[in-house]
Amino acid sequence: IPIPLISQYSKMLSRSLLARPLTRALSNVAGIHRAGQAIDSYPGQLRQSITSDELVKGVADENDIARLKRVFSFENASQPEINAMVKSRMIQRFQLKPGDSGCTEVQVAILTAKIHYLAHHMEVNRKDFSSRRGLEACVHKRRALLTYLKRTKFARYMDLIKNLDMRDTIRVWPTERANDRRK
Repeated sequence: IPIPLISQYSKMLSRSLLARPLTRALSNVAGIHRAGQAIDSYPGQLRQSITSDELVKGVADENDIARLKRVFSFENASQPEINAMVKSRMIQRFQLKPGDSGCTEVQVAILTAKIHYLAHHMEVNRKDFSSRRGLEACVHKRRALLTYLKRTKFARYMDLIKNLDMRDTIRVWPTERANDRRK
């Protein structure tokens, strides 16, 4: 096969793989701009549980201070650290009272962040079938939690789906969608 045909094929393949996103990106939820990535909404935040004053204690040189802050910033964090930070931000944003991490809203928000991370992972690794099963399980669990929340606390349900940038599926009958209704 001639070289130009291979390069055209690879360009065409890369365009077709990138043209089909699995989900919409979380735009403003807990500082996420892309699935699993931390946005720079907290530019001075460090990934360890130390403050910047504790980090620079005993360091006199300004260049060393700048290097230390770069090393411990979230720009250099690993994916598990980013996922833990996103989870803690979701808990802080959707908790009903301090220390509340088990309410339905928090569980749905955490599952939404996990779904977006797994969807991004599935775009990159299309043949990872165990992650696909995990993604489907997360979607099913989130759907069940949203159904419960919609049935019991409708106002909080509407507020949650608005904050998470999700759609509400309106059903005319319990087994039919509004646009699929037959006469």
